Amino acid sequence: MSEINAVKKKTLGDRFAEFKAMEGADKRRAISGALINNAMYIIIAIAVIFIAVKVPAFIKLPSIINIISLTAAKLPIALGIGGAIVLTGTDISAGRCVGLTACIAASLLQVASYSNKMFPNLGVMPLWLVFLIVVAVGALVGLVNGFFVAKFKLHPFIVTLSTQLIVFGSVLMYLMIGTNNGQTLSGLDASYTEFVRGTLFTVGGVAVPKYVLYAVILTALMWVIWNKTTFGKNMFAVGSNEEAANVSGVNVFLTIILVFVLAGAMYGVTGFIEGARIASCSANTGLNYECDAIAACVIGGGSNLLVRDGGVPGVVIRLDSPGFRKISFGENTVTCGAGVKNAELKKIMLDKKFGGLEFLCSIPGVVGGSGENHTGRFWAGRLVGDVIVEAQIIDGVGEIKTVPVGDLLLSYRSSFFPDDWIILSITFRTSPDSAENIRKKLDEQKAYRMKNQPYNQKTAGSTFKNPEGLRAWELIKKSGCAGLQVGGAKVSDIHCNFLINTGKATAADIETLGETIIKKVREETTVTLEWEIKRLGINK
Repeated sequence: MSEINAVKKKTLGDRFAEFKAMEGADKRRAISGALINNAMYIIIAIAVIFIAVKVPAFIKLPSIINIISLTAAKLPIALGIGGAIVLTGTDISAGRCVGLTACIAASLLQVASYSNKMFPNLGVMPLWLVFLIVVAVGALVGLVNGFFVAKFKLHPFIVTLSTQLIVFGSVLMYLMIGTNNGQTLSGLDASYTEFVRGTLFTVGGVAVPKYVLYAVILTALMWVIWNKTTFGKNMFAVGSNEEAANVSGVNVFLTIILVFVLAGAMYGVTGFIEGARIASCSANTGLNYECDAIAACVIGGGSNLLVRDGGVPGVVIRLDSPGFRKISFGENTVTCGAGVKNAELKKIMLDKKFGGLEFLCSIPGVVGGSGENHTGRFWAGRLVGDVIVEAQIIDGVGEIKTVPVGDLLLSYRSSFFPDDWIILSITFRTSPDSAENIRKKLDEQKAYRMKNQPYNQKTAGSTFKNPEGLRAWELIKKSGCAGLQVGGAKVSDIHCNFLINTGKATAADIETLGETIIKKVREETTVTLEWEIKRLGINK
């Protein structure tokens, strides 16, 4: 043992001496090599220092723990993709696989009394069994990927792109099972959420969630598998030189399959964690997780939005800078940046004497959000899609595109704007009109709203979509929900499709009240109401 330590000490101690003994050219090469080999660490260090100087709160305890928590949530998927990268490949089906397994876990672990329970006759399954199910599903997806890569020598990008689409289709079909009708899965059992995001310990009053511990355990496990097992050595051998590995006796076919199976199992683990962490799973859960180091979302004006009490675990971007609030005019058209407030159109219409957008002026929010939600005034018989000419967007790979209205597939309260699209601006169709006529329409709409909707009260707007041929407020009233109250949240006495914050309502109060209404309406009328308010973030 002492001899080993002596060798180690000599090796470490001699490095500086060896460097000093080098010629000038060799020293420059050594420094250059060290900089290149450690470039990523250097860039990260510079970024941390720069941000810490600009925003001192970045290095405060709550921020540090938030970064650790966000990293831990995505670490299992990174560990899985890491194996594919060692094989000089990739796996772009990872995010969709996480989404599928998260939805499966959420559907099997909904609380028994939840009004929108996907499997009403199924009790809450044991956590260990659900965990094994989702890991097996993930491993099965990995098996498919690995088989086609190994058997047919196809590039992993091509194979996993195909698998990504298949898995996404599977998620869509799965969410249509029973009476779920594609709705978001929430109402999770407390045992599940506590197991995943319960408090592991607190540091300075800031809670560290339990899944941080699970991420640490998984990292240690994967390190052992990669570095201390025959499989791990074979994986690195195949990644370095597949032909040489084959000649040396490595079963290349089996090794490639096992790498992808292990990756799929890690996606299943991520899905299990993510299902409880976000507490609200949909077909878009897991989208682009294979690319994301940190979660991010873009919001409009926030007028039709409910942010859960646990906040948003990532970056929230609001398009409110001057560049997103520009307005330009064409022949009978007006192009508005996504951050332009709908109410701002009122003055512009009167100044420029063009009509057609009066209904939009009375809708709280901004142009981008109105376009994404295809909002409108039911009583005015107008929707945003009636006056849109085209929208300018930036897609998930950073390409700016102009999309004509015909490609947006607009329908009542929905539109074809994928989650990785960000609306930059919208061009509306207008028509010449007199200021008097425009002002008259604006005044009529304001008077109608003040009479028939809660005005100057705390509300996130119309809560539920109107079912085809029906009115949500009438169904709510018929089901005996008028005046219903949960905590500080109450059904408006003026309009039943508005939920009011009476002063101290939490997001949980609002959401619980909404889910209670959905249950009562379904029991009374067999109609299942759908949320119109966008719900974002995680429960506290």
